[in-house]
Amino acid sequence: MKFTDDHLWFSIFSYSKSNHLTRIQRCTLCFLLFIFSLLFNILYYDLSTATSSSSSSIHLGPLVISLQQMIIGVLVELFVLIPSLLFLQAFRFVQSSSSSSKSLHILVYVVSYSMMLTSIFFIIARGLEFGDEKSRQWLISIVTGVFSSIFLTQPLKIFCLSLFVTCFCQKSKKDKQVEQYLVDQTEVKADRQKRRNLSIRNERKCSTERLDSIPLHFARQLRLVEIQMFIFIRKLIISIICLILISFFVHSTTNSHSFEQVQHLKSYWTDSTNQQMNFYRMKTIDDFWFWLEKCFVMKLRAQRWYNDAKPVYLNGYLNDKVNRHIGWTMMKQYRVQSSSCSVASLQSQCHQDYHRTNEERSSFELGWINRTDIIVNRSIEKAFRYQQELSNEKQSVEGEHGQYSLSYEGYLYEFRGRLNELQSNLSILHRNEWIDESTRAILIQVNS
Repeated sequence: MKFTDDHLWFSIFSYSKSNHLTRIQRCTLCFLLFIFSLLFNILYYDLSTATSSSSSSIHLGPLVISLQQMIIGVLVELFVLIPSLLFLQAFRFVQSSSSSSKSLHILVYVVSYSMMLTSIFFIIARGLEFGDEKSRQWLISIVTGVFSSIFLTQPLKIFCLSLFVTCFCQKSKKDKQVEQYLVDQTEVKADRQKRRNLSIRNERKCSTERLDSIPLHFARQLRLVEIQMFIFIRKLIISIICLILISFFVHSTTNSHSFEQVQHLKSYWTDSTNQQMNFYRMKTIDDFWFWLEKCFVMKLRAQRWYNDAKPVYLNGYLNDKVNRHIGWTMMKQYRVQSSSCSVASLQSQCHQDYHRTNEERSSFELGWINRTDIIVNRSIEKAFRYQQELSNEKQSVEGEHGQYSLSYEGYLYEFRGRLNELQSNLSILHRNEWIDESTRAILIQVNS
């Protein structure tokens, strides 16, 4: 009993005269085995309502592999082994029968492909109703089942059949003598044929002629094409392997909770549940200052707990007690230059839309008066000075009314210090009208 002949998957790629099945029949059996595995797996997950993942599961990007899914895949392959053996014996019976009975061949193929199409119909019909979690568990069980079929159930089938043949199908002494006689006769014929082939080969060596120039050139070109083809295939396989490895490492490091984190920070800062401090309900400059002083700055530093306990070891954290600051929070203002109106108007100053060409880049005193070049250190006075950035790498963000640079240049205010200092600084900026009619956009950057 040859292992590659009786192993259903390996027999596809091996060639042996002792194998009674054709390659088409073996491929049909393998496809039947795979379809039955899909069907049994989907029937299990259709009846099962539990989709909870174990704490000992392995995470590979979007896939979660648990011990339960692997056990399900192995058990399903053991159940699938029974119908696969029935179809295997049917194909062997048809192959060993007389060649005139074509109706048996057609009947077995019709039954096989009918079972395939019926199983595929149920798989598609039930698989569309699965959610994301069940679909992933089903996929893991299928992959586990295929590998268990190759390395467990098929070798186990071969071992059991070999054990059964050894124990219950022993040949008589007379059969053994006849078989030994046939083997000896076969070896004698093989030796005679080998001597005859050797003599013919020696005669051919003596009458060897060289190829002409045209066939030789054609053979060389064919060989060069084969070499180039193998080089291309090798590079293609290496590229595919590299792509698979890159995709694996990229998806394995992806955090599945990033969406929840973004949603939490968005609702945390906008505070849409509070009507007075709702970020999306702001319409005036005073509304923005009210939200900045009463909502934003209060959430920027960790406050006392619900039982009035001090936030010990939470220095540098936000008020949600979970996210930590990285660097300093910055508020940047985009302003336009004030220019005289070219047409008759009730106002003497006109303010255009924001663009890099009309951006205000001068330094002022508090209240945007008296242009100056004096360098100061206080964060309030620095907020009225235009800050230059030495780096030439500038990124930008597209807004509803223009495109704004994300560089650290412009009119900047950094939220440095304790909570009472921040509240006092914001009050001073509010009184000195840091945000006025020349302001076109405010960018607040919080790194956490």
